[in-house]
Amino acid sequence: MPALALVIAKREIKETVTDWRILLPMLTLALLFPGLMVSGMTIGLPYMDRVDPTLAGEKAALFGATMAAFFPISFSLIIALESFAGEKERNTLEALLATPVSDGELFLGKVLAVLAPPTFLSVVGLAVFAIGALLAMDLRVAPDFLLLALVLSLVQALVMVAAAVIVSSQTASVKAANLLASFIIIPVALVVQGEVILLLIGFGHLLWFILLEFLLVAVVLVRMGIRLFNREEILTRENNDLHLTDLARLLLHFWRQEPRAAAAERVARPLSLVRLYRTDLLQLLGLYRGQLGMVALMLVAGGITGYVFALQHPLELPLANLFQALGSRAATELADSLSPVAIFVHNLRTLALAGLLSLFTLGIAGLVMVVLTAGSVGFLAGQVAMAGLDLPTFFLAFILPHGVFELPALALAGALNLWLGMCLMTLPKGQPLGDALLLALVNWAKGAAAFVPLLLVAAVVEAKVTPLVVVALYSGAAR
Repeated sequence: MPALALVIAKREIKETVTDWRILLPMLTLALLFPGLMVSGMTIGLPYMDRVDPTLAGEKAALFGATMAAFFPISFSLIIALESFAGEKERNTLEALLATPVSDGELFLGKVLAVLAPPTFLSVVGLAVFAIGALLAMDLRVAPDFLLLALVLSLVQALVMVAAAVIVSSQTASVKAANLLASFIIIPVALVVQGEVILLLIGFGHLLWFILLEFLLVAVVLVRMGIRLFNREEILTRENNDLHLTDLARLLLHFWRQEPRAAAAERVARPLSLVRLYRTDLLQLLGLYRGQLGMVALMLVAGGITGYVFALQHPLELPLANLFQALGSRAATELADSLSPVAIFVHNLRTLALAGLLSLFTLGIAGLVMVVLTAGSVGFLAGQVAMAGLDLPTFFLAFILPHGVFELPALALAGALNLWLGMCLMTLPKGQPLGDALLLALVNWAKGAAAFVPLLLVAAVVEAKVTPLVVVALYSGAAR
């Protein structure tokens, strides 16, 4: 880290630790909360032993260590949100921005300053819990898990701090920054709840993968913050009202422009249906070829993972009797009961929800949806193979008829969803954050003109054609 960034961090840390209004709550949170957890576990552990006498103590210790390390670093979010917006309200920002440091050094110095005190308190809180659990209940937390809990909390703190400093530098007041804090704390809190569930069901080793994911997100956010940070814009930014007419005008501008020229200021001709399918969609495929490649990779990886998982966990299903069952009248009646509308609405709703979640997960939710879809197909194929059935016949009957339409729709929607989360990471210097997001949403809407009809055709085929193919192939094989 540059030396000037360390100088700025030292200045900020000194201000934090000398302000008792900040220091006292932080120390209380780091010292009192782990003690309360140990006291609560002392009371509740006998009841937990009745449910799970072998692993109750171990799971309680892992849960307590995770919470003891996380809660102190949650305080970093409050300090980070106040980092730039608060200094502007106190009229101390001008002197800070006048220092002879680069924008990147100033941003990194702020991030380090906000991160350092909660990191120290996280170490203290984890130590208090580990010692308290050992003395009060003779519960020993494995050293490797203590290290994992500490490092995971530090990386989560880095993610929250980097995101909060970005928010603070892009808002004009502490009030506005605090209102946007929910977009930071809610995703992190949901992940922490997922970590607790993994610990309780015995899949704690997956926390290493969560650590890796948070580390990648932290690197992306720091890079994004450096690119977005501009001291002149911070000094001139005021509390602006939201003008719906300006927003509508910008959306219309992006909608009319071709995707490759959407950021240009020249006037474009109105978008026609012919141009949308002949020009704009082809340009979107070219612009998102990297995202399409990533989605294709995730489809293959998800399918292989599901297949291998099926081989390791075979289900006791009477798949060998599928030939006779699918040739019966009951199977035909079941096929007639399938609704194309229900299938279409379900698939479209899933893709739209993945796109919404991608905005808050840097595109990860879009990739997860792709992996789960491919993984479910791979898992079913693995079960078919384990039952001794013909795998090519299975794909030809169950997957190919509607998959010809559904797979391209899934790939295109997955690429668009991935870009919704990635668009803010690759902003050109000086481009407003809101413009990049609006452009990504417009491109998503244009891409929907391709994948929505494909989903509709796939739903009709899946409900009306695929069952007939299945009955024809399997009933013929049965005879």
